[in-house]
Amino acid sequence: MELSRRFQLPSGELYCRTELLQLLADQAESGYRRTPWGGREIGGILIGQRHGNRVTITGFQALEIEHEFGPSFHLSEKDHETLQHLLDSVAITRVSEVVGWYHSTSRELILDDDARGTNRQFFPHSWQIALVIQRNRNTSAHFGIFCKAQGDAAHAAIDFKLSDISRFPEVAEPTVEPTKPHVPQSQPVEPEQEYADAAIHPSVQAVAHPEVEEAQLPSAPANSGGNSAPEPMAEPTPDPLLAYFGFRYDPFYDDPEPALYCDSPGHRDVLAGLGFSVWSRKGVLLLTGEKGYGKTMLLRCLAQDLKKDSAHYSLLSPAPQSVMALRQSIAKDLELSLPTNGKASLPIALWARGTQCLEQGKNVAILLDDAHLLDASTLAELEALATFGMRKEKTVQLVMTAEPSIEDRFHEPAFRAFAQQIAVRTALRPLDSSETASYIDTRLARAGVTPGVIFPPDAVSAVYERSRGIPSHINTICAAAIRSAFDQRVQQVSSTLVLNAHPAGPSAAENQTASTIG
Repeated sequence: MELSRRFQLPSGELYCRTELLQLLADQAESGYRRTPWGGREIGGILIGQRHGNRVTITGFQALEIEHEFGPSFHLSEKDHETLQHLLDSVAITRVSEVVGWYHSTSRELILDDDARGTNRQFFPHSWQIALVIQRNRNTSAHFGIFCKAQGDAAHAAIDFKLSDISRFPEVAEPTVEPTKPHVPQSQPVEPEQEYADAAIHPSVQAVAHPEVEEAQLPSAPANSGGNSAPEPMAEPTPDPLLAYFGFRYDPFYDDPEPALYCDSPGHRDVLAGLGFSVWSRKGVLLLTGEKGYGKTMLLRCLAQDLKKDSAHYSLLSPAPQSVMALRQSIAKDLELSLPTNGKASLPIALWARGTQCLEQGKNVAILLDDAHLLDASTLAELEALATFGMRKEKTVQLVMTAEPSIEDRFHEPAFRAFAQQIAVRTALRPLDSSETASYIDTRLARAGVTPGVIFPPDAVSAVYERSRGIPSHINTICAAAIRSAFDQRVQQVSSTLVLNAHPAGPSAAENQTASTIG
């Protein structure tokens, strides 16, 4: 009889064997030791069976990602496609189903904004979990289990160290009839072809528990004589709102993930200007804009473009909150080996890497988000790095985003010299009315519905007026309006629903500013 650990979660019971947790810890350890400064985070999907609110994890499949945004397990647009292919491959087998996902971290044991976005988009069911494995040198693996019953909480419902696993009871695995996995209906495929595709997919490594491949359907109950029809198997219950409108995922989820980027003339020009300035080795670049304009989104899109061009970069988003955190993050992302913790160690190593890449025709960039939040000492450290790395050939490029208040900091005597190093200043503006309409249509189309049906022109106009063309406000207002339409069981959002779903604010015309690159 197989024994599993039983975890009592807010969403129900979870069963998992100690050996499987150890195997996941070993995978995290392997990733941790692949490169200096924390290695590379790993992740994948959890496979198993469920019956109501009772879930059993029987195996997992690793997801090999590009690590486009550095060592962290943050997914690129290509990684999203790979993950969706893997999910579809498991669903079509009808033997087991995806009960959640996992990833390792060498930082805090939390679900950060990127992880919560992945959780919402690809693992929307109430019974699916997220498992985070914290791995640090010379310590036992630390696990955190997150479930939907917590809402969108960043902290685990249960956390434990593998060395302390005995505090959870070891019980016989419950014998249940596996729930019929959900097969996506949007792109029907022949089972034989799907099996073939899954077998040759280059980005997926199967590390499943043996039971995944050898699962047997349960026999008929003894008193049935084998002739009674089996009880119907329940389909996974999707989010009612998503099902009502036919969304594949929340179309107005407010997250700076590049896969959600919606092109507009203003954002396109700014992104192109930043990319050109980096490759022209301008040195220090500053992108300003009010909160919600899309600065973080563009910074991550720039990182994506640099990756495609084989540049070396450190993406600091969110901004480090101390000098030590700044040094460690840059060294980790650029895989720099620092012989000491001295103040000059990072500038010297960074300059050496920049010089080496310059000779190879490549570039090195530091991409820093929300520079206006840095304290004086961290901003001074950033200035020192920029100054050291840009003495001659500008071997290191520094791209900062900030709210306009950063200019007040640069007027302070201590940072006037830093301000003089800024070669390119660019500012984001809100979307205009036509861009707002295009933004809404694009988000809806990507979520799987026909643009212009749910939000007719009068509703779009109302969204523009209430949002002032600020992308994050558009997301908030549209999400609230869709929720109101769902509550009233209507398939179309009216301007009245938009106005009632969000309080009135300044008109969009009051908030237009120019986008400049200079």
